[in-house]
Amino acid sequence: MIMPRRLVIPVCSALLAACTQTQPPSATPEAQSVIGIAQDIERKGDDVTALAVYMRASELAPDDPGVLVKIGDLHARNRRYTAAGAAYQKAISLSPQKPAADALIGLGNVQVASGDVAAGTASLDRAAEVARTASQYNRLGVAQTQAGLFDKAILSYRKALESREDIDTGTNLALAMALAGRHDEAIELMERIVKAPTVQTRHKANYALILAVAGKEDAARGVLPESMPKSDVQAVLSGARNIRGTADASQRGKALSVLFAG
Repeated sequence: MIMPRRLVIPVCSALLAACTQTQPPSATPEAQSVIGIAQDIERKGDDVTALAVYMRASELAPDDPGVLVKIGDLHARNRRYTAAGAAYQKAISLSPQKPAADALIGLGNVQVASGDVAAGTASLDRAAEVARTASQYNRLGVAQTQAGLFDKAILSYRKALESREDIDTGTNLALAMALAGRHDEAIELMERIVKAPTVQTRHKANYALILAVAGKEDAARGVLPESMPKSDVQAVLSGARNIRGTADASQRGKALSVLFAG
């Protein structure tokens, strides 16, 4: 689920797309072992060491686009967009006629983040043609949301939910709806999600953001846990005001990215 970094501990990345697994059955046992070590280190939040281990894994499995995507993801997470783009491009070059969806999504994301919205949109549109799994569609939706392509993001999240019900993806869908101005639909969806037995603080924080984007700040305050620091509450509300006051869709996506970058 998309969440501001300083409000929750992210599961995989600052903007929560589905985690990508990079242990292909064709990799050698040594490469599989190194990839597993890198994943464990990444889960612990040590991006520097994880990147070094993924680089070693890429040497052992040079034809595995998944490892290159993970390298790109780590660079992108730390805003090294040129290095990230190079890793994604290399992953795409391994199979240019049928590129990995995650590589196209990552490339589109960093192109948008670098200011090349046209190229980023083209990459994301191409990714939509090859995406197949719920994880890929959710990841695509996150990138499209950040790019201000809210209608396309809504479609991607719906495709993800068709194959796997998931309240994180459902919350991402509600957020995209809110940013597209479909406030009532977004709120109705979140009202169902927050009643789920697996709901967590991050879902409620996103619900509060959606309410605030819709101009319902008092309701938003009521949704947030009383234990949440006032600075975090203010971050949600001020971020929502900024988004609400931005007419251009791409700028709303950018404002969301800034908020979630912490």
